[in-house]
Amino acid sequence: MMRQTALALSLCAGIASCAPTNVTGPTAQIKNGTLQGVYSPEYDQDFFLGIPYAQPPVGNLRFRSPVALNESWSGAKPATQYSSACYGYGNDQLGYPVSEDCLYVNVVRPAGCEGEKLPVAFWIHGGGYFMGSGLDKRYNTSFTVENSVKIGKPIMAVTINYRLSAWGFLAGSEEIKESGEMNLGLRDQRLALQWVQDNIEAFGGEFY
Repeated sequence: MMRQTALALSLCAGIASCAPTNVTGPTAQIKNGTLQGVYSPEYDQDFFLGIPYAQPPVGNLRFRSPVALNESWSGAKPATQYSSACYGYGNDQLGYPVSEDCLYVNVVRPAGCEGEKLPVAFWIHGGGYFMGSGLDKRYNTSFTVENSVKIGKPIMAVTINYRLSAWGFLAGSEEIKESGEMNLGLRDQRLALQWVQDNIEAFGGEFY
């Protein structure tokens, strides 16, 4: 069943594992600084969108292995809008903005669970390594989060972007093989997993 990212049925009231919601908007203190997400009172879920997990793969970092984000910020960084999708077949035709600066993650959780240690579902989109994105409406994790609450086993979910097509899987020449800079999209996925391991507790998640 397809849904918009903010579309999910209202969550069951009185779930014992989650506290009352913060209607002013959720925050999370990750290693780089504070993130300000958005709370949906209609669906009772918190969304943290467009969180960078790597330095933008442009300029000298184009066609190179991803480099972890090493910057920090003061104050609360807004995490209320999806990033652009990575360049790939069909993303722009589906109406998604596209950019080389696309290495971002999104976190969806039941509202009021920031003090918990919830299991984490990590979604890597398909598409044959040449299409798809973490903001694709067909792969909506708020539906998964909603159902987890319904059965009394709440989880949070993470979606990611990774480089596609020639930007992420350029191969063929001896120069590329000798450089070792191959399968960059898979390296992006690995770094995103590392980001989750390092930061997901700030959102109330537990990473094993």
